[in-house]
Amino acid sequence: MRDDFGSLFALNAALRSDPSASVLANGLPCGPFDQKLLNELFFTLSSTLSELNTVLDTANIVPDETAVNQLVSAIAKIAAANSPTIAQATVTLWVRTDGNDANDGSANTAGKAFQTIAAAIKYGLSRYVFAGFSLIIKLGLANTASNPYAPPGQINGAGNVTIMGGDATANNYVIGGAGPASGNSALVLAGPGSQITLSNVTVQNTGALNHSVGSVQGGSMTTQNVAVVMTVTSTYSPFFSFSGGNTSIQAGCSVSCVTVGSVLYADYGALILSGALSVLGSPNSTTAFAYCRQGAFRFGQGAAFSLTGSPTGQRYLVLANGVIDTGGLSTAFPGTTAGSVASGGQYI
Repeated sequence: MRDDFGSLFALNAALRSDPSASVLANGLPCGPFDQKLLNELFFTLSSTLSELNTVLDTANIVPDETAVNQLVSAIAKIAAANSPTIAQATVTLWVRTDGNDANDGSANTAGKAFQTIAAAIKYGLSRYVFAGFSLIIKLGLANTASNPYAPPGQINGAGNVTIMGGDATANNYVIGGAGPASGNSALVLAGPGSQITLSNVTVQNTGALNHSVGSVQGGSMTTQNVAVVMTVTSTYSPFFSFSGGNTSIQAGCSVSCVTVGSVLYADYGALILSGALSVLGSPNSTTAFAYCRQGAFRFGQGAAFSLTGSPTGQRYLVLANGVIDTGGLSTAFPGTTAGSVASGGQYI
């Protein structure tokens, strides 16, 4: 029966030696019967040692031959660093146009902030478990439409997230672009499992393929002090809800556009106006200022329109059992022609 190696073989450094450069390059100079065996053993052990050193390096642990628990410590350290932390309070992550998506968003500096809203949300959801708390994405550097923050597009499964400008002046923080190239989406869109609050920002839609701000498939979007600007002719809308979405337009919001399908659009979704909406210029609605199809549009307390120009087009169109509830105001929506209902739609 083969005996185990004695302790001196394992621990006495005088009986061991590191491989020379020649051995590393050419293998162990042994007899013909054991050379291949020992070379394979040496190769396997070297590969294993390299893998172990990679684990220790990743955990910033210096290898120590006298320690027998370094691998366990390294694995635990790496796991802790990459496991979500249960949030003990609201978490704020910073985004700046001069930031970097490799940062951690921990401070309002170029060296710490993310560059994109989407990267900040992804990081926040991967690093934290929000048990009763929420995530704030704060834009830390004032910008202009020529250097906008990239729109995040559809946000799914995010829970409660607030995207906000660094101060109360919406024009100082511009989220802009054309939106997804595939179209039929939005620049900022609350998707399934997301309750998004958008505040103190301008959303500038420079394309004709997407809506600007809204909700879809059970997502919830709330806008506060948000300016929506659509710079080109489009069949899409500044504010919308679709397929079970819920969009709430609160105080301080405004719309500026040229020609759109509808300024307010609800299709199988709910849209609530809870504050005065400023309509800038004279937008033309090719369908109707307010469009509701198998959805619900409701005026909340304080709902009103503040006009600086003369919007043109039909005031409203309610179809397919959709409901617009304005409290009976026949001229609640601006426009140049009367609103209409069809196929079971109701305007009350």
